[in-house]
Amino acid sequence: MRRPPAAWQAVRLRRFPYDLEMRHYFEDNEWCHRVNEAGAGKFYRVVEALGIHYYESKAPNPSQPVEENRKQMMKYVETLAYFYRKHELIYEGLFHFVPELGSGGALPAALSASHCFQAAVS
Repeated sequence: MRRPPAAWQAVRLRRFPYDLEMRHYFEDNEWCHRVNEAGAGKFYRVVEALGIHYYESKAPNPSQPVEENRKQMMKYVETLAYFYRKHELIYEGLFHFVPELGSGGALPAALSASHCFQAAVS
């Protein structure tokens, strides 16, 4: 598969700049969502591709107290709340961070997450 020319990529970034308010490793997901919604591109999964991504683990540290783990998770939940406010979509990963909301596939869980986000905005 051929890569698009660099000039084409620059135009796409100008038309769809990264949202600098989107934090904690979620800006690329949000960018892809906007490009996809606009019908301005396609995303392909290439199994043979190798990528090295250095990141901060979002998984709870079992050696830390529950309160400390929740505090660490809140920065990711805040980012997902911002995504919700911007696109009115609930990202499935939220249910991993806040298991009390239930599983993401259930309507009550989605409504519960929506209510939490709306309360945070108010």
